Amino acid sequence: MDNRRRLQLLLLLLLQMRLFGIANSMDSFEQLFSNSYAQFSSQPISFRLPMPTELQGSMIHNGLGLFDFEHRSFVHPFDGLAKLTKIDFVPGSRRGNFSMKFLRTAVFEQSLLRNDIAPYLFFDGVEPAFNLLQRALSLLHGLDNMNVNVVRLRSETYANYSAYLALNDITRSYRFDPVSLDTLGCVKAQAFETEDTNSILGFLSHLSSAHPLPEFGTDYYLTFVTSIDPKKILQSEWSCSVSIVRMTSDTERQVLHTWQLSQASYMHSFAATRRLVLLFLNPLFINMAAMVTTADPVRSLDWRPDRPMRVLWLDLRTGATGEAAIVDRHFLMHHINAYEEGPEVGNASSATVIVDATAYPDLGFLQNLTRKNLRDPTLRNQIPVNSLLRRYRVHLATGTVQPLEVPYRQANDPIRSLEMPVINEAYRFRRYCFVYGVLLKSDSRDLAKVSLVKKSLCNAADDRRWHADRHFPSEPVFYQARGASAEDDGYLVSLIMDAPRNVTYVGVFNATDMTLVNEADLPTWVPYRLHGKAFP
Repeated sequence: MDNRRRLQLLLLLLLQMRLFGIANSMDSFEQLFSNSYAQFSSQPISFRLPMPTELQGSMIHNGLGLFDFEHRSFVHPFDGLAKLTKIDFVPGSRRGNFSMKFLRTAVFEQSLLRNDIAPYLFFDGVEPAFNLLQRALSLLHGLDNMNVNVVRLRSETYANYSAYLALNDITRSYRFDPVSLDTLGCVKAQAFETEDTNSILGFLSHLSSAHPLPEFGTDYYLTFVTSIDPKKILQSEWSCSVSIVRMTSDTERQVLHTWQLSQASYMHSFAATRRLVLLFLNPLFINMAAMVTTADPVRSLDWRPDRPMRVLWLDLRTGATGEAAIVDRHFLMHHINAYEEGPEVGNASSATVIVDATAYPDLGFLQNLTRKNLRDPTLRNQIPVNSLLRRYRVHLATGTVQPLEVPYRQANDPIRSLEMPVINEAYRFRRYCFVYGVLLKSDSRDLAKVSLVKKSLCNAADDRRWHADRHFPSEPVFYQARGASAEDDGYLVSLIMDAPRNVTYVGVFNATDMTLVNEADLPTWVPYRLHGKAFP
């Protein structure tokens, strides 16, 4: 171990000791958004029962790790510095392994050495706020905290090997070792990381999505890139575009089509079918004047619900494009699934497309979900949990978008606000019924009443939920049963914080009836997980 690494570990230990009393004074829900210093490498864990043979390989999640330093703290919980977790399964055995490590990004390394949050761009601000010079530096450095999701792509450097990447809403990523979770370095996507991206506001030329989608029939992934020319901004001009991009490896990108825009919309995810890619351009626009003066992305968004939401699509087979629009007064956050229907499925000129997503009527949830509000139960319960499951039918031939009803057991059923949605991936791009996710404020009153839910888009009588008081589940992963005869024939796995015992456990659920069928305690509590995947 070199002297620099020893110094970093010493600083981390001192920071842990200084803030230990703060962590002990928290309520249990807030602890999910507090500093977690523990790191583990292949720590053995024991399940209560032998694991189903379908659960094999690893489940890797990205999420939050550090929020508070000696001199500064994050305002928003989603800005916690990245920390990876991994569960290794041994099919048919009670044995497993747990690993958890920080993603050693540039912002992590610099913040640790300073014992202060380094001047980079984050979703929200910091306390105390950056001064003018620090804000300028954050606009120069851009986004570096890759704490949202993970993906596996072909490695461009090592033939016959895969590259595992940690992602955020930008083309840049960080590679990590899937066995040890050690950070292997920053990855810059060719064709987007140019000299201009290293200038002030350069990050605006390669905004992207932390939710790439698999391209049907290939080993590739698809994403989009929104580009705002920083030189034009400084000249008080606009030059914006959005492109559909194929991710062929960890560094190689192919631009499939580009649209010129008059304004840049904020999009976190997108939709795809077996042959189409669809972008829903939210009427949620990036306010460049606010971005330049505040260096605060979430406060630099202009919500214009009266403006149409444009829908752009590309036929991957023919290169044909199309466009539609709808005034829907919602912006889409997490696309769930999409599939083609109609008399000529697969014919992009005549088919219709069903698109499902979680959507919000305003910015209330995102802007009020601050750590200050989370620390106060009264303020916390005033945070609006107002996302909605939305279903749309896109008529490709006529260029129209039709909102469709989602069935519920009762009016204003809380399950309509589920988030962190996942599906049985065997049903991606296909007609399907079931969405699984996490539901905050599941009693419609207390934000910390968190449930794991199953929502049927076909028959509300099939809706199910699991809840245990002061147990906080995170985004689940679906494992399909071997020889499955039904879409929901399988298992759901979630990392769940057990607040009374101050420990996180791996919960394994029957995905049909949402009963807990197996579990294993981890050697520590784990801060909030955002998104992850199964890697067989």
